[in-house]
Amino acid sequence: MSELLAVAPVVLFAGLMGVGVIAYLIYGQKHREGLQEQTKDYRAGALAERLGLQVVRGDPAQNLWVTGTGFSDVQHFDVRLSGQKNGVPVDIVYFRDVAHEKHSLREMTIHSTWEVRLAAETNANFGHFEATIRNPKAYSRVRPFFDNPMPELQTGHPAVDQAFRLTGDNPAIAQALGPLLAPLTSLVYVHVVGAPGQVSFRLDRGDMGRGSELMGVAYGLYDAERILDVLSRIVLTAEGRAAA
Repeated sequence: MSELLAVAPVVLFAGLMGVGVIAYLIYGQKHREGLQEQTKDYRAGALAERLGLQVVRGDPAQNLWVTGTGFSDVQHFDVRLSGQKNGVPVDIVYFRDVAHEKHSLREMTIHSTWEVRLAAETNANFGHFEATIRNPKAYSRVRPFFDNPMPELQTGHPAVDQAFRLTGDNPAIAQALGPLLAPLTSLVYVHVVGAPGQVSFRLDRGDMGRGSELMGVAYGLYDAERILDVLSRIVLTAEGRAAA
């Protein structure tokens, strides 16, 4: 009898744990469903329509916001929106691939590939540059895109120089970048990267610890129209032509 009494609390605890797990799963599912509805404007098809782009790869119904902010268990996600902004080829690329390599019951290696960016394509060769928030909050820190540090450049635009830290290997472009970057000074997350062939706004290099992609993706998609406009105008200036 005493043995039965000793076992009873364990059985009760296990039962409560089971109920708790089930309740948590149900809550999580309902929460995800609600989030899907609240952020339906960030489904690939809806986002493309708002920005005047086309879904050229992936499922138009896939919600980029939900997938990008950790409220999704999707292991493979590959979407690309393409079109033009001010006569410049632009795109939004979102690629995520998670693979689990199981070694034993207790050991597993997770391989993750993650790339999210808004970009404008160009034939101009203007060197390399990177613009980030000068004094970022904890939720807007980013990891440098380039492996080798570059010197800081001054644009001569007071608001831009105060808001951003601009580095690059071509000082001649700094002054032109000042007024072009100015529309981004009100954003709380900024990571603009210039390299031969492309000017991009990276959403995948957050440096805030686990789950840091949440901030970059959420802010970047919310301000996508403004960001693409800025990127396209940088390209136009680099190529020496006017907006279409």
